[in-house]
This record gives sequence, structure tokens and C-alpha cells, in this order.
Amino acid sequence: MGSPLLQVAQKPAVYLVVLGEAPDWFVQALENGLEEEGIPCEKRDSQENDAILAASQAAKASRINVGLSVKAAAGGAITGVVLHHRDLPEKRPLFHLTWEEVSQESLYRLGRNAARLVKGNPFIMDPADTAGPCGDSGTKDKLN
Repeated sequence: MGSPLLQVAQKPAVYLVVLGEAPDWFVQALENGLEEEGIPCEKRDSQENDAILAASQAAKASRINVGLSVKAAAGGAITGVVLHHRDLPEKRPLFHLTWEEVSQESLYRLGRNAARLVKGNPFIMDPADTAGPCGDSGTKDKLN
């Protein structure tokens, strides 16, 4: 029996896997970034426990070859956010944000970059280029 990611009907969307109980605003920031670029997102389940492998599996399952994962520890503390593409080596994601790098703005930008990967557009690397509905705020305070 294959992965649950592969058993679902295929719609063109970036697949997002949430491992653990991530705060809703985390997922919303990623979704807002994708929506800003006009690319749909679908949440998927995974039996994987590793955020990098979960994102790789999501990318392989997605018709548009891009997957995201968020891993949260008990209590909702985020331990990693990963953007992966189907053609990359399984253990080498395109972007991997650690706890120290995560903010509402960085998640929004990662969502936009996931969409830009689909569209073949240049990535947004400068935080000043991500002005959008999320804005920025030292959001790590929101996690505590």
C-alpha cells in the first residue's frame, strides 16, 4: 500500500503537510503567500515524522511538483518548515527554515516562493519585497 499522499485524486496544487499541531497562523501565512501568487494549496496527511521527507513526498505527489511541510513539537513550537521540489534529492530541500528563522513574514515569503517555483519566476529573497497581508511582526512571541 502506497503513501496516503499518492492515493488521493490529483488536483494542481502545492501540497502542504503539517506534522504535529502547528498554530493556525503558521499555516495561514504559507497559504497567504501561495494565494498572493495565484497558486492553490491543499493540506495533506502524512505518516512521515521528518519534515524534509514529508515535503519531498508532498512534492512527488503534487501534480505541480512542489511540496511544503511544517513540523511542530508538542505545544505547537515549530521545529522546521520545508519547501521541496520533486526533482531535488530527497534529503536536500530548496529551503528549510529553522525555529530561529521563522516569522510570519518568512512564512509568507516561503509560500510566495513555493508559488514562484511552480511558475518559474525568480524567488523573493529580500524581506522588503514581501509586503503583503501578513506584514511583519516579531512573531516568535506569538509562539510562546
